[in-house]
Amino acid sequence: MSHEFELMHAYADGEVSASEAAEAKRLLETDAQCRAEYEWALSMKAALADGCKPIANEEGWKSCVGRLDELDRVKRAEGFVGKYAWALCGALMLMIVAGGFANRMVSSRVVTSTQIASVLDPIGSGVAVSRNPDISAARQLNLQGFTMTSSIGGRLDNREFVRFGLRDRNGLGGLSVVVVAGADRVEGVDNPTQNPGIRKGQMNGVNCVTWNLGNNTCILFGERTPDELVALAEQMAR
Repeated sequence: MSHEFELMHAYADGEVSASEAAEAKRLLETDAQCRAEYEWALSMKAALADGCKPIANEEGWKSCVGRLDELDRVKRAEGFVGKYAWALCGALMLMIVAGGFANRMVSSRVVTSTQIASVLDPIGSGVAVSRNPDISAARQLNLQGFTMTSSIGGRLDNREFVRFGLRDRNGLGGLSVVVVAGADRVEGVDNPTQNPGIRKGQMNGVNCVTWNLGNNTCILFGERTPDELVALAEQMAR
């Protein structure tokens, strides 16, 4: 991640010095991509704040932390492995099965919720990204009437993706459209809408709609109602 983008995330988290805050404000006023990254960081923080549940049992949580600290002690590591070897083997088998299942999901052209999380925060999830992405997969989108504030692309497992930050014709931001090449369905976004070609749902607490364009799947996220997102998706799909 570039220094400027790291600064945007730190500024969104309130973890900057006075001089860094001044630099962040300057970038927000002069750099559209930094402004888009900052808006996205705020949106992600809001989604996580809404989705994360508070600790219900403080004493239970402290007890759990204490047990984990004990497990980290070097002198008890061998005893722990010996006692729970069967569980570790079971976990390894589960990982192998999950990997095979993930491969089948990819071959079935389904975009999983884990992959979507990587698209929403590609830098934080370790996905290789490009600031000058190949947008061939997105050329079927009709983005007339929208202002592009940012663009990022990369590879999602064996599929290419591109994500655009957008403002609508009224100048309102908070919109992102993602195009995933070689996919035809998004896991968990299955609710029907008034348009039979568009499905709606939520990802990370944010409303979204999805539709197909050729061999690609499009996902529109935004701080809008589902009906508003459907109308915008219909405009993009023309």
